[in-house]
Amino acid sequence: MNEGIKQHEVVSFFKQNKLDIMGINESRIRQGNFRAVSRKRLSAFQILHNYLDHPNGRIWAIWRRGDMQVQLLSSASQWLHLKPWVVLGNFNCVRFPSERISGAPPHVGAMTDFNDALYDAGLEELTTSGCKYTWTNKQDGSARKWMRLDRAFVNPVWLGAFSSSSAEAHPACISDHSPVVVSFHTGFCPRPKQFKFLNCWAQDALFLDLVSDVWRMRMFGCPMYQLISRLKFLKPKLTALHAECYSNISDRVLRLRTQLLECQSRVQLDPLNQSLFYEEAALTQQFCKFKKVELNIAYQRAKVQDIRMMDARTSYFYAKVAARWNACNITSVMSTNGVPCKTFDDISDAFLGYY
Repeated sequence: MNEGIKQHEVVSFFKQNKLDIMGINESRIRQGNFRAVSRKRLSAFQILHNYLDHPNGRIWAIWRRGDMQVQLLSSASQWLHLKPWVVLGNFNCVRFPSERISGAPPHVGAMTDFNDALYDAGLEELTTSGCKYTWTNKQDGSARKWMRLDRAFVNPVWLGAFSSSSAEAHPACISDHSPVVVSFHTGFCPRPKQFKFLNCWAQDALFLDLVSDVWRMRMFGCPMYQLISRLKFLKPKLTALHAECYSNISDRVLRLRTQLLECQSRVQLDPLNQSLFYEEAALTQQFCKFKKVELNIAYQRAKVQDIRMMDARTSYFYAKVAARWNACNITSVMSTNGVPCKTFDDISDAFLGYY
């Protein structure tokens, strides 16, 4: 960013995309030149930097004065944490071999370490559109390399608060890296959840009776129509079963755990009380039953079968559910007229118009 044209492009990109806040990595502007650059090109912005941790101020965060409040939590030479938190920028490593074109094959150990670090930190990649490869060395012919280095990662709290958020990798223009813009898509409204069959219902003592009652009902029409009709009659019965026995499963597990611990505390005070033994055994059985149900539901919804997470909190699985929902959420499309559509109604109209 030492060149005036790059500084101008940064400001132009901020304005054209109507950004609220922007992070700049590897600005390469030394601390002695910071004041002159900020006064000349960025006088309308407030800036946070990490010059106290690195002489080149590798990371900047800029936002328009008066538009928002930003609180600096902590900083170091390699990172700058703001609130709200999102991990965004150049990670200097691909996650998968397909994210690199030309040059030497990606280092397997580096990819493994990168993915393990994301796994350990509980981070999920925000669904991203735009440029597939976000870095190039801009050399000619066979010497040119392409890689996906710039990404946006978020934690489960972010996905819970901004479930419709997404990232877009823009063309690099005069830089080697594509700028990545995170949008919140506040125009999206939640839609009713689709009916999903949970495997734990089949283990319930009432399940076969519910199915038998519906299947004994007299239906008319072709066999396929009869099958569909029976399934439609069965759906509200299964929904009622879930509401009565399995809704808010995590809260049920938490209550049973609390009751079990309280009972065990009473047993310690009265170790010869036989009635407390029976109560403890019953609570233990109930707790184990609903804990298994909770894990099974989490496994099924997250669609993961990772043996490493057998002892982990089920919050991991609910985070995977949120991540899958975010990944499957369509936040922008290009219409046949070349106009970008970014609201729910515009996207729906674009799909209906195309088909």
